[in-house]
Amino acid sequence: MITNVRPSSNARTCPVEPSSVLGPQPCPLPAVLRPRSSVLRFILHPSDFILFSVFLLLSLSPLSSRADFTEGDYTYTIDNGEATITGFNSSYSGALSITNTLGGFPVTAIGDFAFYNCIGLTSVTIPDSVEHIVYYAFSWCAGLTSVTIGNGVTSIGDYAFVCCTGLTSVTIPGSVISIGNDAFGDCLSLTTLTVDTANSVYASSDGVMFNNAFTTLILYPCGRPGAYAIPSGVNSIGDYAFSRCSRLTSVTIPSGVTSIGDFAFYACYGLTSVTIPAGVISIGSQAFEYCSELTSVTIPSSVTSIGYCALYGCTGLTAITVDSVNAFYSSSGGVLFSKTFDTLIQYPGGKTGAYAIPSGVTSIGDYGFSRCSRLTSVTIPSGVTSVGFATFYSCSGLTNINVDADNPAYASSEGVLFDKTFDTLIQYPGGKTGAYTIRSGVTSFGNSAFDGCTGLTSVTIPDSVTNIGFSAFNSCTALTSVLFQGPPPPSLGGSYEFLFTPATLYYLLAYASNWPATVSERPTRCWNPTVQRDAGFGFASGRFSFNIVGTTNIPVVVQATTNLASGVWTPVTNANLNSSGSLSFTDPASTSLPARFYRIVFP
Repeated sequence: MITNVRPSSNARTCPVEPSSVLGPQPCPLPAVLRPRSSVLRFILHPSDFILFSVFLLLSLSPLSSRADFTEGDYTYTIDNGEATITGFNSSYSGALSITNTLGGFPVTAIGDFAFYNCIGLTSVTIPDSVEHIVYYAFSWCAGLTSVTIGNGVTSIGDYAFVCCTGLTSVTIPGSVISIGNDAFGDCLSLTTLTVDTANSVYASSDGVMFNNAFTTLILYPCGRPGAYAIPSGVNSIGDYAFSRCSRLTSVTIPSGVTSIGDFAFYACYGLTSVTIPAGVISIGSQAFEYCSELTSVTIPSSVTSIGYCALYGCTGLTAITVDSVNAFYSSSGGVLFSKTFDTLIQYPGGKTGAYAIPSGVTSIGDYGFSRCSRLTSVTIPSGVTSVGFATFYSCSGLTNINVDADNPAYASSEGVLFDKTFDTLIQYPGGKTGAYTIRSGVTSFGNSAFDGCTGLTSVTIPDSVTNIGFSAFNSCTALTSVLFQGPPPPSLGGSYEFLFTPATLYYLLAYASNWPATVSERPTRCWNPTVQRDAGFGFASGRFSFNIVGTTNIPVVVQATTNLASGVWTPVTNANLNSSGSLSFTDPASTSLPARFYRIVFP
């Protein structure tokens, strides 16, 4: 602290303590690289898939220890006298008839990512020798407008043609007996799927794919616009059946349907209306995830199972209503609960304002409030003893999480959620802005504790912290400065704690030997501002001034007060030391004040 007492005519007294006072849609990337249900997300969420799972940093090319051979534009492997294509010249342009032999061996498989991102391909003919098209084989071939699948193909893998945005129609030959998840996902021009009438497993009607008995809807072409009425006789909507059908506006589900599969309507961004008929028993995990135009959903009395994150990310949804005679689920105020109201399952993503969780609730489910961007505050009652994973993730309007003082498991301070003993910081509200100093005594951060807090600008972390959770500061896009008041916590050092966050990590001089030049892929700098008692220290032209020196470009805030007892400090300067490691400070207000105290703090 620096004390400025205006000098009398015969004295110049200015006691100095030069120590600082110290007080974070185009086609998605491959889904195989992102979590699917209960796997960690950033938490990610199951499909932040985006939005984006930690695995997005992995190479999109397959890792393999196998020996690849090269012949012309192809790379391939040989196994048991059969060739598998593992790669292709990505600069190739035009139509391609894939060879049926390589190295003198028949080509029987097109391997994972073999033609990935071959954007110059316009059409492909797959020979009859090929039996298997493996996952992501033709993914992101955006220029591909037609594909002829050979009559020997028996399986088409997960995401095999994902994001082939130029494809308009596909014919499935009679030989195919297995089609993987989302095989034609995000083929935004695809309007027709035709199955050879000789196929024993699949069939088609009106350009839509079914099982051979027409009891399960397998795949709807995701480029087809408008409304669709599922034919009577269908009793099951398959996994990924309408996934990413962004031009679908409404769907009529017949009364005979009993199950809606996992990801069935995932990311149907244009879907404004869906009626779930009485008779539906199960709704799969992430079934309506990211259906952002849905405004209301009614769960009929027949439903006994609602899967994980079934209504997650429905940012237009303002009400979830459950039939009053349903034996497994309930609703109140448009919020989905278990039948006994002891578990809050899902808060509607479009519901606005503050929300007080009802007394009697003891558990909040995973992602219960996640992506509720219009939620402004939450009050957690005394009975809640379990808060699920990423419960408040990406609530960009949330500024306060308040916990009843009698709660035995949780507590809050300044709108931030902690465990009862304040050892663990569980969740920082996504809508809070500015700087934040973590209270002394906190020892750990929960996974994704600050994830997606885009208004957070700086954080001060006390030396008591020994554990920083996975993805703790992911996607804090305005966070430029983080000050650690101790050595690096042992858990720090991975690639994900500060992923998509531009922060510089600062440390104190006392711990300089503990900090390398980079930690968690972020640069580190010593924060060591020091006031110089040199010729620039004191009054000049009626104003009090001094020089600050330290590491180049470190941020400092000079605060001032006229009354130490008040505890009220006012920022006077917020700046960075220059490239020479210095900053000249002058306080214009000191001219008219009898005494003034200063301190230097982290922003």
